[in-house]
Amino acid sequence: METVRLSTPSIVSSITSTSSKLSSCSSTASFSLGNENKALSSMTNFVDKLTDNEKKELDSMLSKAIYSIESIKVFVENLIIGADCLGLMCDGWSNIRNESIINFVITTPKSVFYKSLPTLTQRHTGNYMANVMIDLIEEVGPGKFYGIVTDNAANMKKAWQEINQKYAHITTYGCIAHSLSLLINDIISLESLKSVVKDGVAIVNNIREDMYERCEKDISQRVKQLITNDIFWDKLKNLHNFLKPIAYSITKIESDDPQMSVIPEIFIEIMKQYENCIENVPCLEFEKETIKNKIQLRKVFSVQPIHLAANVLDPKYFGKQLTPEENIDAATFIHKLSKVCVGIDECKVMNDFAQFKVKEGIFSNSYIWDACVESIKPMVWWNAFCSPTELSKLASKILSLPATSAACERTFSTYKDIHSSKRNRLTNSRAGKIVYVKHNLKLKEETEKQKKKPSIQRDYFKEFLNSYAENGEDDIQNYDSGDDFILETERVNEEKNKSTESTIDDSEISETEEVEINELMNLVRRKS
Repeated sequence: METVRLSTPSIVSSITSTSSKLSSCSSTASFSLGNENKALSSMTNFVDKLTDNEKKELDSMLSKAIYSIESIKVFVENLIIGADCLGLMCDGWSNIRNESIINFVITTPKSVFYKSLPTLTQRHTGNYMANVMIDLIEEVGPGKFYGIVTDNAANMKKAWQEINQKYAHITTYGCIAHSLSLLINDIISLESLKSVVKDGVAIVNNIREDMYERCEKDISQRVKQLITNDIFWDKLKNLHNFLKPIAYSITKIESDDPQMSVIPEIFIEIMKQYENCIENVPCLEFEKETIKNKIQLRKVFSVQPIHLAANVLDPKYFGKQLTPEENIDAATFIHKLSKVCVGIDECKVMNDFAQFKVKEGIFSNSYIWDACVESIKPMVWWNAFCSPTELSKLASKILSLPATSAACERTFSTYKDIHSSKRNRLTNSRAGKIVYVKHNLKLKEETEKQKKKPSIQRDYFKEFLNSYAENGEDDIQNYDSGDDFILETERVNEEKNKSTESTIDDSEISETEEVEINELMNLVRRKS
């Protein structure tokens, strides 16, 4: 039996897009198309029906989907089983029918969509959220989970307390991207800044409206005055310059890469931006103090001891910008976590941590600190250079946890594409399974693409052909005889074969190149 190979995740959306045809076709009765009943003939031509080619295409897509489900399940299970540390994120959402669902994503550190849970009429209380998360943790295995990140809602904070009481080794914390978004809302909600934002929105809406109506009506008089008002543009520019680093941090932190160590650095940069730009922000003096207090409040919630520990353990940051109190909190958290982690020696961890801070023992080698560059992830640094230490086991777990729940938000975008208004008859169970296939299939293909990425090699023979094409026949005359050229060709081919032994067979000579080679050989023989 021929193996079906699934190449792209678009198969899921293709199946769901053609399902409407199948449902409409199944309800269509077969009509007699005799000459005596032309009305029925007209009706049959009106009804949408599947052709033989469409039916074959649908059967093919269904077979591929059945194959992909099993392969994706194996892929997801292998990721979870092979991970040393797991993180959990969850968030609630309402589908096209306003039914509540909760999506769960597990990080390995790669973000894997685990399941979608329809809650029906169940309220998302703190106790309920804690129970569903505990059920999932027990289902997968509590020993590997070390962190849970959610949004900053009150019910989630209540759920954190219950989870922390049950699992001492699991740390719960809020999504930093959500906190920064709330910080921006706190700032632009001030009375002095509301008018600036309102005027900017009015300009955008008015111009957008004219574009849609092809400028059939003029821009309003108020918007014209705003556009020509230099004071307004100065205020807007100063507010934009102040908020830009916060918005940039949100974009940066929302990637799937684990970035726990960056959180303290973000708030340090925000405070620097406050000191440098607050004088130009168009607000009153007491409002400037209010902004400072808002930043501090968001920092207290967002920067937990686990973030401080990650910052200290990241060789790029090393806790250099943390206060002495924050460094102590980081060390306390590392000691506390080492006591409750299975398979980790508490005394050895603290001994390694002391050597790490003063750069003694294995950490005294200068080459490992020279390797602290942006391109190397901190988790890779610990596993590559410091794996013999006990501290590396703990550091790799902390540094592999997610900083935000953005990956969970992205699953809702996928869910929205699948369970759309055109497919609103999909059950929640079926929609969740399709999201599972589509999200994890994309992750699987990206993983395989990284593994099969061909190494860069130099094709000497192709360079020779290109050089000949540029310089014409003059280069051929540099050879004394055809034998010299043949020897040179053999030498280049040998080098090429050696360089392609460990690479993919994408560099084989094409038919066009073969023709060029034969013509070139004949030309050399004639000239010799």
